[in-house]
Amino acid sequence: MNQQLQGWKLALALLIPVAIIGAAGFLVYGALSDDDVVAATMPTALETQTADPTTVPAPTPRSLPTPLTLPTAPAVAAVPVTPTVTVTPLPAQTTPPAPQPTAGPAPTSTPDPSIVTVACKGDIPGTVDTGQAFGPLTAVTVPAEAAAGYIFTWNLGNSTTQTSLSTSNVSYAEAGTYTITLAGNSAATGVAIFVTCATITVSEPVANLQVSCSVSPANSEIELASAKAGDVMRITTIWSPTNIQLSLQYEFEPFDDLIIINPAATGDSQTNAFSGDDAVFSVFWRYGETGEAGQLTCPAYPGGEVN
Repeated sequence: MNQQLQGWKLALALLIPVAIIGAAGFLVYGALSDDDVVAATMPTALETQTADPTTVPAPTPRSLPTPLTLPTAPAVAAVPVTPTVTVTPLPAQTTPPAPQPTAGPAPTSTPDPSIVTVACKGDIPGTVDTGQAFGPLTAVTVPAEAAAGYIFTWNLGNSTTQTSLSTSNVSYAEAGTYTITLAGNSAATGVAIFVTCATITVSEPVANLQVSCSVSPANSEIELASAKAGDVMRITTIWSPTNIQLSLQYEFEPFDDLIIINPAATGDSQTNAFSGDDAVFSVFWRYGETGEAGQLTCPAYPGGEVN
């Protein structure tokens, strides 16, 4: 664009003086033409003297001045305009990241058919009463078809064994803790497999829990019939069945501290002296295994009232 403007300026600078020169020549040409016309129409003195007054001589034609040739403005070379090209760089090509493997579930290993394991199938409670039955229990192998080639022996933990794929119902006659195990022996190879099924606690059933209390003087020289307020008295708590344990809480006079025995065995005893003849021993008991609970009130002295 700047080069085009400079070309036009140069052409204009050359045309202005040419125009001025042309205008001046035109003015000069006009002036000369007027003078020739006047000279052509006016007779000279000689012609006035010799010419026939009756004859008017024809004017002699005169050549017109050659018009000036205007200089031709030099041609202005066209300046090529180089178009401006805006080059937008292409975005750099990046190599796409290599596809990453998608994490799937962990492969599951195929069991080795040459390795046989065994487990116990069946409900084995954590605690039962004597004589309470449970089961039957069944031996389960992996792979399952391997069971046909094994001889299974159940050990119930009380010197009792059963040889079979499944047991009959299981029960214990005596209280105690027993561990049940299972062993299998391959009839073809003699290879043994073994598993511990469970440990079970067997207790005596508490069909009818009986709890009672008795009172006697702590001083053997005092007879129960003559005991009175101020004498130290002993309370004894007993229950049956006698092989279980209870939680006991003794409550005496209102401002005395509580006495808590947990666990307590049958025959537990406590002593206290009361300020009134109508005082009583209060005993609260609870059997944790069954949730049974109760309260005992025993008169401290003969004639005391029991609420």
